[in-house]
Amino acid sequence: MRKESNVKIISYIKKQSTSKSRNVLQTIATFLLYPLLLMGGLLMLLVTGIFSAFQKIFSSAHKQVHVKQEGQINEWVVLTEKNGLKVFKKYKGEIRFGPVYVNLKTEPPIKLIKDQVFGDWFYQYHAYIFLQEWNSTIYPNTNLVCIETATLDVKVLQKNIPAVIWSIVEKESTELQLSCNTGKDILTYRIRIDDIT
Repeated sequence: MRKESNVKIISYIKKQSTSKSRNVLQTIATFLLYPLLLMGGLLMLLVTGIFSAFQKIFSSAHKQVHVKQEGQINEWVVLTEKNGLKVFKKYKGEIRFGPVYVNLKTEPPIKLIKDQVFGDWFYQYHAYIFLQEWNSTIYPNTNLVCIETATLDVKVLQKNIPAVIWSIVEKESTELQLSCNTGKDILTYRIRIDDIT
């Protein structure tokens, strides 16, 4: 029994001395390898930075890439045509998560249309083209504009409408109804054709 306990004690002492020497070796290895690992990581960052700099210098990024979208952003495209009057639009910008606004021009030219901002909305009724003129690209503030295609007269029928989402329906043979969605309310405006002429 005494021999057994001596054997247990000796094996216990051997295990402790072996584990202590292992801990000491691990500490020394960590202490020596840590700076080497750190230097290796910094060297990799330096090499990556150099490759990135060379890529910027020698890449063909100086060539402009033109992405074609519907209606080509920098070109005039036909919005509508009525009685020999062509209305062209050119993309100007868009409200974030909202509609597009455009510049318009006409053939034959109408000066009151040329330098204004319009929504990408129109409505044709007999000899008239109704357009949405924007007073602001920050807040919804629009005017209902009517072009008489026979005489090229331009009239503002309704000013300062607080919406850009519009629809028109024909109520009677001489009356239209403009519905404007403000996001909270639906505003309606009566348009009498007899009042336009």
